[in-house]
Amino acid sequence: MAVGVDKAAALCCFLTPQYQNSMNCQRELQCAADKRLIIIPCRLSPNWTPSDWLSIILAGILYLDFTDINDSNFDIKANELYNAIQTRIGSQMNLSALNTNVTPTTTADLDTNDKFGLVRGSVRLANDGRMAIHEGTSLSTAEIRGQRLYNSGIHRIEMKIEAMTKDNVWVYIGIISSTTPIETILAYKSSSSYGWVLGTDQIYAKGRQQVDFSNVGHFFGSNVNDDTQWYDSGSFKWYNYCSADYQGPWVTDSCGRRWGWENNCSCIDRSVPSGMPANVATIELIIDCNNKKIILINKRTYKQAELTIDTAYCMFSWQLSVALCANGDRISVI
Repeated sequence: MAVGVDKAAALCCFLTPQYQNSMNCQRELQCAADKRLIIIPCRLSPNWTPSDWLSIILAGILYLDFTDINDSNFDIKANELYNAIQTRIGSQMNLSALNTNVTPTTTADLDTNDKFGLVRGSVRLANDGRMAIHEGTSLSTAEIRGQRLYNSGIHRIEMKIEAMTKDNVWVYIGIISSTTPIETILAYKSSSSYGWVLGTDQIYAKGRQQVDFSNVGHFFGSNVNDDTQWYDSGSFKWYNYCSADYQGPWVTDSCGRRWGWENNCSCIDRSVPSGMPANVATIELIIDCNNKKIILINKRTYKQAELTIDTAYCMFSWQLSVALCANGDRISVI
């Protein structure tokens, strides 16, 4: 369990299809990656191949082959594992003694040195560029881009939604081609952008809202049974407050708000408090330049959503792109 990983020096995971598909696998490996622990993967099943999620977590790590383990070679295999632990932990300890700033590269790079840079709209940057605060009027979209440019490799950016105000509807997180000037168009409307709208579980690709929400799979916990009944094939219609006479049906989104459909438009229940709860506020964006895709991970449930990037539209270099909706909204790079 992830609790056991918390104080471990290394994580030895014995890889089988059953373990890969278990919740323990996701929690343990993600916890180890977050804490920069040494991971030693041991392959047990000869025909096993890692999932996309697991491939990213274990990127660049040498597997130990235990597919042929049996009674006669058990001691030999056990010694191989022992030696691997000693070698990798010892190497890490030596590196730490020489330079306390060195961290092991057991997973994709965690880009803690990315910060917010360019802004469009009423946004104030704080904490040396690690926090963006919306200071405009309520429900006036503002965009923020990261400082780093991504051309190759696999990169992980962890972010926390610090606050969402009462009247807020969404926060957008994704990427955009750095060739698109921030002054020209809001990121999610640009043909060079891909990302997700947190809170309403929408997908944007090439500047267009996607009608098929199956890729997200209620990623942030909404209870919609048929997403298409709430969103038509055109652009997403802005919401109104539901009238006092409206009795449902209702949809509860990941921020705890209740949504309905009235007078051919989305409506929101004014009586239900809104705001992103702390236990769903931390997310991770994986920018996989090598495979031309981005992955979003909910750090509470470890559910993930994935978008394949068409580089004919979203050309390299890529930048982190965030959009805030209402006065007082805050997001930070952890």
